[in-house]
Amino acid sequence: KKNEKVYSEYSNELKIDNSKVETPTLTNPTGYAEGGIINAKLSIFVEGIYADSEKINSISGWELYEKVGSKYNLIDTKPNGAIEVSVDIGESKTYVARVYKLNKKNEKVYSEYSNELKIDNI
Repeated sequence: KKNEKVYSEYSNELKIDNSKVETPTLTNPTGYAEGGIINAKLSIFVEGIYADSEKINSISGWELYEKVGSKYNLIDTKPNGAIEVSVDIGESKTYVARVYKLNKKNEKVYSEYSNELKIDNI
C-alpha cells in the first residue's frame, strides 16, 4: 500500500552504565623547590578531561592519598583543581588518587585507585 511504514528488526541493545566511575591517572607534578623542600601540585586526568577544567561534570570530586606501607592515608579532597604536597629533604613519598561521584542518595561512588606517583627528594 502507499505510504505504509515498513519496519526493520530491532537493533542490538545498548546498556549505558552510569554507576561506574572511570579510574583516574595521577599526572606528573608541577612544582618548585624551596629551602630543599619540594612543593608539588598534583592533578588527575580522568574521562578525557583534566579535573582542574571548569567543564568537568562527570565526577563530583577527587581524593589524594599518600601510600604508607600497604595503606593509603587521605591527604585532601577537592571538587576539582590540583592538590599541593610537600616532600622534605631525605624523603620519598608515593601518592595515589581516586575520583568519586555522588549518587541519588548523595553517597560517594568511588573509582579504582590511580597509578602510583613517586616523588623523591633524596
